[in-house]
Amino acid sequence: MHDLNQACRFADQLIVMINGSIVTQWTPQTVFTAQLLNDVFNFNAVIIQDPQSNTPMSIAIHPQSTKLHALSAVTAAASPQ
Repeated sequence: MHDLNQACRFADQLIVMINGSIVTQWTPQTVFTAQLLNDVFNFNAVIIQDPQSNTPMSIAIHPQSTKLHALSAVTAAASPQ
């Protein structure tokens, strides 16, 4: 299963692999960490408890984009004073 939140919800154990090699294996509560998601998937997230299933759930952290900052600067410069 590739939907990580669903895997945490329904699996008794997770097996995390990179290039066919097992990185770690255990319960979702033990394995599913922000550090693991960053290390394995290059995915920045916070882990919270799913309020429905009481299992770990990831929420993405979006880094602030330089494009957004550039757009804000252009918008501010174009706004009438």
